[in-house]
Amino acid sequence: MRLTFVCTGNICRSAVAERMTRRGLQDWLPGDADQIQVASAGTAAVVGSAMHPASRAALAARGVEGKGHLAQQLTVEMVAESDLVITMTEEQRATVLATYPRGLRKVFTLREAVGLLRTLPPVAAPLANDGDAHARALITMLADARRNRVTEPGQDDVPDPIGKPAAAHVEVAQVIEKRLGKLLRALVLPEFATELWAPAAVPQPVTAKPVAVRSAA
Repeated sequence: MRLTFVCTGNICRSAVAERMTRRGLQDWLPGDADQIQVASAGTAAVVGSAMHPASRAALAARGVEGKGHLAQQLTVEMVAESDLVITMTEEQRATVLATYPRGLRKVFTLREAVGLLRTLPPVAAPLANDGDAHARALITMLADARRNRVTEPGQDDVPDPIGKPAAAHVEVAQVIEKRLGKLLRALVLPEFATELWAPAAVPQPVTAKPVAVRSAA
């Protein structure tokens, strides 16, 4: 399972999302075998640059380390090899899909993915008796649900804090943290997936192995 976060420069939003994800997965799935690779990249990356100091400070306030991040350019290969690509804006999603149209069913904005979770019908969780299969099944459900979702332009964007005061970086970190937690829990902790949509009288869930974590090199 490979998860890639995308923004423009890969020094703020996607970098923050990547580090939050790594920390969250380490906390939820300690010591598991490597199965999920987590990475981030930019559509116009400031290649080789460290995380923006204000974004790094916003992470540090949450106990997450931003040191060591180096921005990288998104490639077609990264998109092709990812099971799920999460962008920060609709424009970035369009850019990703322009370079790799076959990725339509696995590329979402962060707000979009979480919004779609709320529209899913009541189901038994996990969706499969293997954690990896559960995650992929959930991604398929999100793609199917998108066909009926109507939004206003920009509604699914996480704003860019570049050029703004430190408070903007804090606000963006809060937005990412809130939504990312919901998405990750549904993906990698199958037993919690039904917290995100209305439970109903459904069959007892099968036992699933948790999805394990591998940080991308």
